[in-house]
Amino acid sequence: LPQDADEALREGLRQIVPQFSRRKWQKGRQCWYTDTPQGDFVVDTHPSIDGLFIATGGSGHAFKFLPILGRYIADCFEGTATEEVSTKWKFPNGRRYPNDVIVCDDGSRRGPK
Repeated sequence: LPQDADEALREGLRQIVPQFSRRKWQKGRQCWYTDTPQGDFVVDTHPSIDGLFIATGGSGHAFKFLPILGRYIADCFEGTATEEVSTKWKFPNGRRYPNDVIVCDDGSRRGPK
């Protein structure tokens, strides 16, 4: 577990159950989220690997959206997606996000519902 992740987890524990914040972890592992800080999918060609098209996001639960997203992913793949869709799902190559952008407006990641 990276040190900054450990510190963030322990800070959360200090706020909620402080008596556990200094205990040794019994076991640890990382679970990567595969979406952007705003919660968007990434559906685009890879900027430096020719022939690689990426359609990812949703952190393991995007499969349930496939009946709806499939046609939009196909449009991105074929280069016929609307500007709104292709811009929103563009590969974040060099895109900078402010450090404080870690919430979504759907109630997840501390965001408002």
